[in-house]
Amino acid sequence: MTEAEVRAEIRMRLSEGGFHLNLKAVADLKPTALVFLLLLLIAGPLLAQTSTASLSGTITGPSAKAVSGATVTIKNLATDQTMSVQ
Repeated sequence: MTEAEVRAEIRMRLSEGGFHLNLKAVADLKPTALVFLLLLLIAGPLLAQTSTASLSGTITGPSAKAVSGATVTIKNLATDQTMSVQ
């Protein structure tokens, strides 16, 4: 099965509303196409891993007014690491 035939098969199955992985068709792909397919399969989980976060809000006092110059400390409970900002 040629690469063009594999693409045609994929298009046909997608247009029918269903897609089942044909391992014979995958085995017949050229190495470049196979690497591309594998990258597509693992890209989602890799992109889901992140080491950044954001935190936003307003510090208010008892009168519900913003507190100027307040210090906020956050703590990562898993690593016991803290960070303070003013």
